[in-house]
Amino acid sequence: MRNNKKAFTLVEMLVALAVSAVIISATYASYQLVQQQYKKNADITELHSSGRAIMQLLEREIRMAGYEFRDKNGLMTYGAITSPIIITDSGNKCCDEVTIIYDEVEDTLNAQGFVTSSTVERIKTRFFTRAHSSSNKGKRFRLYRQETVLGRNNAMVSNPSPGGAQIMADYVEDFQLNNTSGFANLYGIEKNLLHIYDTISLKFLRTINLGSPRAHPGSIAIGSNGLVYSAVNNGGTWNQIMIINPETGSVTSMASPGAANTWQPGVGMGPDGYLYINTNSSKVDVYDMKTKALIRTITPNQQVKDFLDVMVSTSSNGVRCQARATDPGIFCSSKAIFLTSSKNTKYKTIQFGSGDILYAASGANGADIDVYNTTSKKLVGTINVGSNGQAASSRSYGLVAASSIKTLSTVNLTLGLRSKNPYGKARKYKKKTYLDGNFNFDVTDSFKHDTFSSTISVRNL
Repeated sequence: MRNNKKAFTLVEMLVALAVSAVIISATYASYQLVQQQYKKNADITELHSSGRAIMQLLEREIRMAGYEFRDKNGLMTYGAITSPIIITDSGNKCCDEVTIIYDEVEDTLNAQGFVTSSTVERIKTRFFTRAHSSSNKGKRFRLYRQETVLGRNNAMVSNPSPGGAQIMADYVEDFQLNNTSGFANLYGIEKNLLHIYDTISLKFLRTINLGSPRAHPGSIAIGSNGLVYSAVNNGGTWNQIMIINPETGSVTSMASPGAANTWQPGVGMGPDGYLYINTNSSKVDVYDMKTKALIRTITPNQQVKDFLDVMVSTSSNGVRCQARATDPGIFCSSKAIFLTSSKNTKYKTIQFGSGDILYAASGANGADIDVYNTTSKKLVGTINVGSNGQAASSRSYGLVAASSIKTLSTVNLTLGLRSKNPYGKARKYKKKTYLDGNFNFDVTDSFKHDTFSSTISVRNL
């Protein structure tokens, strides 16, 4: 019997296999293209959504700057906030940082929705960046948030300790803040002269003649109102507080309560917004300078002694530094940071500005003011005394007091991010000219970039 079964020949099988291979290869190639495009779209979507989320968080925090909780009697739980927002400019590079202080309130409600009690903490929040790199994602910056509790249980914390730094955003390329009508000045007192310097350009701005017979000022302090306060020695007696308006140059004074309670050199602005003044009885007077009324007289603890001492200063991050009259350099915190200039200077007055920036002066005629970064432990700048129109013999006789208090109620914020992965050919990307900040971003690469900007109204300034 004939076997008439049909089947594929070897040639047909080979042809079918070859066609199938071509189809599978094309399908796989298409799948790869779709997968790559999906990853690209997901990466870019994450870039945009992350940028918007971070901007919302920053806007909320900055709007809260300076909020001071008041109870039902109108009393502040922790007193006035002297520096509600401090912007540290990074110059022509990435990135700026901002420190914000406000009261955070958690209300307890009853069944009818009425507030029965409130828990209040005074919070200091710092946003800053650190450089980061990885083998497959390249170099970039990360944005961090660090919180410090300054007040708890209706009392200021004696030794506030910063919490851990939390990563808020990765792949940061630009973080700039601008608060143009504020000021960031350094004040040096010299007998009856107040010298004013700009801490961004590190240049002399102007000198205010404080007049006579006022002479031999001691340490100085600055309030949230921008006024400068200095103890004055008249004829061997420290019996006045000079009140200086750096903007107008006007000078007024406040007399001590009397010979029985004569003041001594050493004034400082406390975290509660009150002016602390040394007395000749080893006590410290505490004044509300809005009313010029004596609030209380205290026995000073170490914290109060420190901010009244011209040779001791503590940063907002808790770094304590001390100058020693007999030794050159500056000694900081338990980590024994030693700072010294190439001139082996013996400093007589030091003062922290914003962040970890420390100013130091020897008090000698014509001596420059050195600028240190206590994190990098390096001399990062010098204010050349006697230049830019300043008298060559000028000096910082007492405490050098710094202020970065911003008075404008709006802050301009710019945040630049890039994608995790590179895509396509390298292209040139430049920062838009209409965006704020002095960091001129200009790069050529194959990453995707986006910039977010906002003008934020600070409610409590």
